[in-house]
Amino acid sequence: MRIPFLFLFLLLSILLTAQEGNHPDYDEVVHHYFQRYSHPDWQAGILISRRPQGYFVEKRIGLATEAVECLYDFDRQRYEGLSAAFRWKPFDRSVTDTLRAAEAFLSRNWDIGNMLKQVPYYGYPGWYKDVISRFENAGQPLNAWEWSALGTAYFNYSTALLGLGPYPNPTDSFVLPPGRGHLSEAQLKQYLDVIEKEWSAYRQVMTLDSNFVTNVGPVATKYANQVMYAFVTLFEFQDEATARQILRPDLYDPYLLQMGRNWLNSCSPNAVLLTWGDADTYSLYYLQAVEGLRTDVILVNQSRGASSRYQQMVLDGPFGAQPLRTLLPPRFFEKAVLCFVPQADQPGEALPADTLFAILADTLNYRTSPYSPNYYEVDIPTTTFRLQAPADLYLPGGKRADAITYATNTTYLTPDRIFWLDLLKANDWERPLCFTPTTFSGPNPPLLPYLVWEGMILRVYPQELEEARPDPMQLPVNTDRSYQLWMETYASDTSITVSPLDKAPLHQLAMYAGLRLLRQLNAQGDPDRAQALGRRLMQLLPDDQVPWDERWRLIAQELATAGDEEAADLIHRTVKE
Repeated sequence: MRIPFLFLFLLLSILLTAQEGNHPDYDEVVHHYFQRYSHPDWQAGILISRRPQGYFVEKRIGLATEAVECLYDFDRQRYEGLSAAFRWKPFDRSVTDTLRAAEAFLSRNWDIGNMLKQVPYYGYPGWYKDVISRFENAGQPLNAWEWSALGTAYFNYSTALLGLGPYPNPTDSFVLPPGRGHLSEAQLKQYLDVIEKEWSAYRQVMTLDSNFVTNVGPVATKYANQVMYAFVTLFEFQDEATARQILRPDLYDPYLLQMGRNWLNSCSPNAVLLTWGDADTYSLYYLQAVEGLRTDVILVNQSRGASSRYQQMVLDGPFGAQPLRTLLPPRFFEKAVLCFVPQADQPGEALPADTLFAILADTLNYRTSPYSPNYYEVDIPTTTFRLQAPADLYLPGGKRADAITYATNTTYLTPDRIFWLDLLKANDWERPLCFTPTTFSGPNPPLLPYLVWEGMILRVYPQELEEARPDPMQLPVNTDRSYQLWMETYASDTSITVSPLDKAPLHQLAMYAGLRLLRQLNAQGDPDRAQALGRRLMQLLPDDQVPWDERWRLIAQELATAGDEEAADLIHRTVKE
């Protein structure tokens, strides 16, 4: 029986949502607020949180909290009036303006709405301790959702200890000097105690309901990712030996491991592979740590890329990989560095990348941010840089460029954007820089226009651009390399059920990568290899694992173009069924 993924996603929404009795949900409270009160001027901000007592509204100006008041009281089960600090000045605003303001607020604060489907309280410093207190002192057995919420709270408590995560209480955070390897024995023990409680909670979920769906998929996948998140965190903050103490066997199912092998084996020797989400990061770290697979490849999770400790871990070469060179001085790794084009609303003209690294090399250019002592600010003349490329690096059959333009289209550079540029510049393009295809769901890095398909991953090549932000399905293909990978290297465990959230997106990305190569082979007038690849896709991504849908008609069209009417007809008939 074919179960539509839409149904599964609706089921997920139900499972992740827990209402507190008859109390209103977050969206309703936000709309109530904007119907009656003001969003302050641009220099102020509003935050609506859910606490044990009810929903609270916080008004902030800069980094300072001006007022915090209860908007909805759980005990009284009613909305409360707010003070004049939250009053709307022009009383003749339209309903349209009110709705627009509420929806814009919900869009900007999507993380709060999302988290309140997973935990009962969120959006204020130390929220995780209130969740822990509630469920540890429940006085009755917890259900699967409550155990999952407890696991989420303990996870966020563990990140707060390291000064990370959303809304940490500063009093919970360790005081650590810059750099790695500074956790004391007592601090390490406290961190390990907290993550063990987190894992214990997720194991309870698996015992109660092995089919429980979390925000990243089945609870077993969530548990595996959380163990490997802690592994990478200990590697980042301390060292590999400490991280290995918490490794667990048999964390991932065969499908996720095989997809990870496909990605790692797509990389050229000594490559740097940039990932984005949990699904394309932590199973790969597991393969390197447990199986010793492709430890020459250095993984870089882009969502962790702004951390100076993580950057240092990457540069040192995890798992014995060849270390990376850097042009960044020690000062850069002391705090998070933000580079600004002062007094400008445009990114500026392109300058040689040497200009940026010369500015960063001078310690006199660093100043502590007035907004946070954890940041340095550096003035730069532009955020657009030209990076020269070696003459012997080019895409076969492509239009080689002598240089690439690294453009963020902003007036500032974040630490991760600086780091990506450094990886290429300092290592003189000697280390292939690659991306998993999930990067298209991520932050759209400045290197995206220069990506070329190589099998299931993409690699940066210096090339002339035809579009500033090309469609992924229009990006060039390294045809011979990709064909070899698909026909000789890739495998798939077709016996595993492809669940939504964790596996289905990876399955879809693999199909699109194969389709892109199939189109390229037809465009080059290579019907024999196109037919062979089409049949290979049908074998690796069979209908009885994930039902072929309308997207497979695109593959059928390419097979028909290549002259394989039999395979094309089989796909059309299967989709129609």
